[in-house]
Amino acid sequence: MKVLIGTKWRDEGMYVLEMVFKANGSMDKIRLQIESLQGRLDEFMQTELEEI
Repeated sequence: MKVLIGTKWRDEGMYVLEMVFKANGSMDKIRLQIESLQGRLDEFMQTELEEI
């Protein structure tokens, strides 16, 4: 169970870093990147809370 949770958090962390990198590289698209990231994080947190 701990490995599964750690893997999910690692994957989400990598996704967050990728989105930040993309947002930094394309300032004209930053709003779309942030909105996408926010939606993904909201979805992830909701799923995690349901599992607790």
